[in-house]
Amino acid sequence: MSYRPFLLICAVLLISTGSFSSETKFKDFTTNLVLPVNVTGVEKIHLLFVSPDRFKNHQSPEEFYKALSVKKSALIEYIPKEENITHWSKIITVDAYIDLGMDSETMLRRHIENIQNNTLKHQVIAKKIETNPEYKKVSFAIQYQLNPNSSEVLFMHYFSGPYDCVGVQMTQKYDHWLSASDTEKEAKKIESFLSKYMQLNSTYQFNKSSRNKDS
Repeated sequence: MSYRPFLLICAVLLISTGSFSSETKFKDFTTNLVLPVNVTGVEKIHLLFVSPDRFKNHQSPEEFYKALSVKKSALIEYIPKEENITHWSKIITVDAYIDLGMDSETMLRRHIENIQNNTLKHQVIAKKIETNPEYKKVSFAIQYQLNPNSSEVLFMHYFSGPYDCVGVQMTQKYDHWLSASDTEKEAKKIESFLSKYMQLNSTYQFNKSSRNKDS
């Protein structure tokens, strides 16, 4: 069975069975995403993300899933409803790399290198790598400056299994460079905010695995 249609089938099944219904924080949403982290074994692990109700998505979920099915990688961005993609105060980005063998640590290194090479200055606030039997998780927070009159604080979580890597990150703008202690406080606020709209979900499948590279 091809893995690409499996991704879409999986999303439909998880949404239709009410994966969010047991969590109060998921009761009000306009957009939700279901993305594989590790679906190779009996335990199927997915990242669930719900759009905050005061945010709007720049790309549609349909466009996002279509890009995944064709290119195996895609992103979708969310900004406050009263703002636009050119002028925003905060932005959430969900991106996915499906069936590419991408590792979450590799993604983290790419983000760090990009920030180092394209900012006036930066300050790493937190970096954590957790390795679990079924997946790897990286968490990262950084402040950086693109121009002298403002700064941005970025917090991210990335998860990866043997084939797939998915992540959620949020960036918030400030009108000045923050102290290390203030940046840490702001990064924790961002992490707390994101935690209300994302979670890992496990389901179990005891029949033949849906991913079969030889069929």
